[in-house]
Amino acid sequence: MNNLLTTLSLLRPEVPKFCGEITECRSFVSVFEAQIASVVGANANSLYYLQQDLDGKSKELLPGCVYMNADDGYLKALEVLNSEYSHHYKVSIVYMNMMKTIREWPALKANGAVGLRKFSLFLSKYLHAMSCL
Repeated sequence: MNNLLTTLSLLRPEVPKFCGEITECRSFVSVFEAQIASVVGANANSLYYLQQDLDGKSKELLPGCVYMNADDGYLKALEVLNSEYSHHYKVSIVYMNMMKTIREWPALKANGAVGLRKFSLFLSKYLHAMSCL
């Protein structure tokens, strides 16, 4: 029974890596908190997993956090990520720049269901993101 519990505790939910895409930070942090931090409990463990799920520039922001005590290090890591990638002004600028993408979207064809679906999904993502600001 103990072996089964140990094996199950080692199984890790899939959390997509966060590479510093400003429009993905909120989603990443929400998924990470729900799938990892809430399960592992201790902030030291959460900090360890957080470092594994970061890549690129986002990972470069956190090295100092590992030298802090576990609770403070994890909370500081989240603070740094949110400060860098979830600032309302920065996010709104990125989405305002996406207006160019909308204006330059290829013309939809009469029977172009696939193109219409892609455009619809893009607009939905854009609308939901802007409504959160």
